Amino acid sequence: MAGGRRFNFSVAIVIGDKKGRVGFGLGKAADTALAIEKATNDAKKRMITLNLTKTNSLPHDVAATYA
Repeated sequence: MAGGRRFNFSVAIVIGDKKGRVGFGLGKAADTALAIEKATNDAKKRMITLNLTKTNSLPHDVAATYA
């Protein structure tokens, strides 16, 4: 690199399988493709399972009024 500058790329990625499993990962590398690959592998290692409703949505309370 000109002037001795070296660049690193940081990637944050969220992956899921549409069946209630999601994972978040971080990756850092000198190349973008390698940073994405590292982040993906990290997300796969850290996958958790969420409880879903019958319609595959997250269960939460809804408080709303309509006038």
